Amino acid sequence: MERNRIIATVSILISIFTFVNCTPYNSDKVNTDLIQGKWLLIEADRSVYDTVEVDYTKDLTYLIFEEDRCRQYMSDWKDTMEFIYTIHNYELTLYKDSIPFRMLDIKTLTSDSLVLSFKDDKWEYKKLEQ
Repeated sequence: MERNRIIATVSILISIFTFVNCTPYNSDKVNTDLIQGKWLLIEADRSVYDTVEVDYTKDLTYLIFEEDRCRQYMSDWKDTMEFIYTIHNYELTLYKDSIPFRMLDIKTLTSDSLVLSFKDDKWEYKKLEQ
């Protein structure tokens, strides 16, 4: 009986110690750190492209994430769009002039792969540089 009480007390103390001393996983911070750098669009599955053939090796599109800023450079249009962004619950929100511009789901984010989606549209990127 005394042995069971000691085992229960030790188990409770270990559980309390573990919960108090462990930092909760913050996926928003981890994803914000992972997304930093320059990304190249390698594939787009979008309804507007169903009838248009796009050569991604020629018409390069980049996303460049630096701190809380995102730039989209489209070489075929010679255009750059600048945004502020946030990541929350695997959702990337782009702001233009402090107004939400677009909300994209983060389907995949690793050190070398980024997949964003919006409804049925999907964009795949590979990381070029940190």
